[in-house]
Amino acid sequence: LGHGVKAWYATNEAVPVVHVILSFEGAGSSSDAEGKAGRAAFAASLLTEAAGDLDSSAFRRALEEKAIQLNVSTDEDRLIIHIYCLREHAVRAGELLALALAQPQLTDADQQRMKADIISLIARLEERPDYRAGRLLSDRLFKDHPYANSPYGTRESIAALTTQDVRDYLTTYITRGNLLITAAGDVDANLLDDMLAPVVDTLADNDSGAVAVAQTTMQGLGDMLRLVMPVPQTSIVFAAPSIARDDDRFYATYLLNHILGGNALFSRLGAQLRQQKGLVYSIDTDLDVKRGASLITGALATRNATADEAVTEVKNVLGTIHKNGVTTEECTDAKSYVIGSFTRKLDSSQAVSEMLLAMRIHNLGIDYIEKRASLFKNVSCGAINSIAADLLNPAHFTFAIVGGAPEQGASGPITPPAAGHDDVK
Repeated sequence: LGHGVKAWYATNEAVPVVHVILSFEGAGSSSDAEGKAGRAAFAASLLTEAAGDLDSSAFRRALEEKAIQLNVSTDEDRLIIHIYCLREHAVRAGELLALALAQPQLTDADQQRMKADIISLIARLEERPDYRAGRLLSDRLFKDHPYANSPYGTRESIAALTTQDVRDYLTTYITRGNLLITAAGDVDANLLDDMLAPVVDTLADNDSGAVAVAQTTMQGLGDMLRLVMPVPQTSIVFAAPSIARDDDRFYATYLLNHILGGNALFSRLGAQLRQQKGLVYSIDTDLDVKRGASLITGALATRNATADEAVTEVKNVLGTIHKNGVTTEECTDAKSYVIGSFTRKLDSSQAVSEMLLAMRIHNLGIDYIEKRASLFKNVSCGAINSIAADLLNPAHFTFAIVGGAPEQGASGPITPPAAGHDDVK
């Protein structure tokens, strides 16, 4: 694509659609400067507004006329742009993105509208116990580190952001050196060059590469954090340090997580808390691999009156696996599922482009998909149990518990936590 920028892509001509992802590493909420929380999210929201000689309405019409989906979002580590369109409109999509990156208008009207939207979102999120639990947990684990930043900032920090703040962010982080590109669908090298070369041309050089994120050691291990809200059920999130993605033991850790809480019905936690105790509708655990830290996390919702019992049961399951390990049957079943279900996850151009992006982010190599099955097959049950002994000590898990008084919601069904926000776990 020029300037040393390369794209990884997978071609599937069955349907004439294209899904492209541009990821700017280091440009997530962890980049928000002190006193400017929410800057990355605010800047991202403005990149689909007015650009060049197109006001906001005209820019949206230009996208809609060609049925182009252009979505910009941030997580803790990166700003991510998704483009989804028909192959015949891919070049036009690239033109509009190049315009947005090179000539964002950043009008006062657009900024005020986006600020109002973000402040409204913050207000809605703060009414959710699962969100509040996630924030409580992050604040404790990552105290004095950028990962403690609220992803959308606060009402005060958002209101105080200026045009210059946004321009400083774009100049620093939306650069070639920070950029990774992946694509899937009816794509080839020529199409991607025609589509994305203008985008790459608009970006500033950054020979130093992706902006670094400081490594951190998690704090507050073993703490029990509580917040009272007038809600009918309690949300609980928990976390402990885990294994880095480039550690050879990661594959054993992945299988361990599947056995522990990777399946709401058939995992150890699901069997204990849902099937045997009836404490939850669902419970799951996940591996949260950040650029500056790696965690094993979990989330559940239960009645207010059974919150303490649910925590006790989670700790019991963790302690049992930590002490006794997992069974040979569980190891075999986990490997079979993790290997066999992989291709089902690659069921769309978006899923494939996201897989390719993960491969690039974690330096897995272009042949990772071909060798993935063998990486899991070669994991022994002893390796999984060794990781369990290292990671699953209940005393190392921090819990954040947010809910109401025991008598609130004492009857009625247990419902799953609200979906739609990545900062929950």
